[in-house]
Amino acid sequence: MRLGFHPPHAGRHATARQVVEFAHADDPPEVVANGSCKPLPGLEVKLVDDDKREVALGKRGVVLVRGYNVLNRYYDEPEATATVFQADGWLRTGDISS
Repeated sequence: MRLGFHPPHAGRHATARQVVEFAHADDPPEVVANGSCKPLPGLEVKLVDDDKREVALGKRGVVLVRGYNVLNRYYDEPEATATVFQADGWLRTGDISS
């Protein structure tokens, strides 16, 4: 089955449109379709609950990302920055995943 993308990976985007995870062209269609992709090298991804505690593998939570391509603030928007960017470098995307 051809998935219809080129080059050999498809990217998934989060807040501010940075690529966070990818699927390889040879990944099975169900991996690509279900978003079971791998973080890019050098990036960290974790899921947290409403109390900001990391959730167990397979449980639903809010996606947080940290790494070299993640913004550290919104320009001239301190209130918005405070709601999404954490002091330890994690960006709260607002996306829910498991």
